[in-house]
Amino acid sequence: MPRTNVLGGVKVVAKTLSVCQDACIDNMKCDGFDWNDVAAAGESCWLSGPWSGQWRIDIAPDITHYNLTCRKLWISLDCT
Repeated sequence: MPRTNVLGGVKVVAKTLSVCQDACIDNMKCDGFDWNDVAAAGESCWLSGPWSGQWRIDIAPDITHYNLTCRKLWISLDCT
């Protein structure tokens, strides 16, 4: 969801969007993450979960929020 973010995210040092997504998938309490394309190195990835606060829409022009809709466990789970 472009231009959105969740308050109270936990920063994860991730150099790519894919690494940020993997960090969320690997954290069983993570339900989404924010990715900032223009942030300084190590400041782009923020995981959200039960520790997070309010979801903000149209307030974060350079941030995209991604909801985790499926957590693949092993290889046998089909998320489609």
